Amino acid sequence: MTFTYPAIFTKHEDNSYSVYFPDLEMCTAEGRTYEEASDNAREQERNWIELELDETGELPASTLPEDIHLEEGSEVHMMMCKIKFLPDSE
Repeated sequence: MTFTYPAIFTKHEDNSYSVYFPDLEMCTAEGRTYEEASDNAREQERNWIELELDETGELPASTLPEDIHLEEGSEVHMMMCKIKFLPDSE
């Protein structure tokens, strides 16, 4: 399955980035470059979704990018991750 959530990227003075997902509680990442931050964010998003599905079986709705208030210096990117579900073996 494919899951898509908005991620807020903020560039810092040292050109590093921090990322947070407003819909995924406490799901954050960072990186020295945009590419590193993006890779780390995608991994954190996948881990968060897998854990939430395992624990509750439910996921939050994805906020539309135009509904997100951005601070100066931040931008929203829709982050997509694919998770392959394997059938339970009994």
